[in-house]
Amino acid sequence: MNSSVFEERKTKYEELRVVYWHKHAELEKLIRRMNKAEADMQQACTHVWVKDWEERGRSRWYCQHCGVLR
Repeated sequence: MNSSVFEERKTKYEELRVVYWHKHAELEKLIRRMNKAEADMQQACTHVWVKDWEERGRSRWYCQHCGVLR
C-alpha cells in the first residue's frame, strides 16, 4: 500500500473518531436529561402502589403510573 492511500485512510479514521466522541458526549448528555426528566416525573406522580406478585422472595411494590419502587 502506498503512502498516499495510507494517509487518506488515516485521515478518514481520525475524522470518524472525532465524530464518534462528539456523538458519545451527546448521548451522555441525553442520558442525564432523561434521568432528570424521569426523576421529575416520579416526584410529581400521585403514586398508586401495586404489589408485584411475580417477584419471589422479598415483596416488592411499584407505582402503577411511573414505575418507581416503594
